[in-house]
Amino acid sequence: MTNGNHPNTATEAPERELMVVLSDRLSVAILAITWVLLLVAYLREYRRSQRLQQQLEQFELS
Repeated sequence: MTNGNHPNTATEAPERELMVVLSDRLSVAILAITWVLLLVAYLREYRRSQRLQQQLEQFELS
């Protein structure tokens, strides 16, 4: 139901809906970027751990 006395009622609903959609998309994009950054950080630390483990094994063999 729209209020015929208020001139902006018809135009506010689509603008609000657009803002909600953009807000949702922005939230999803930020969440996706966060997950990618966490994955990259995990992979870097995993590689670093593997290199350190190899260095430790070489040191123990010497």
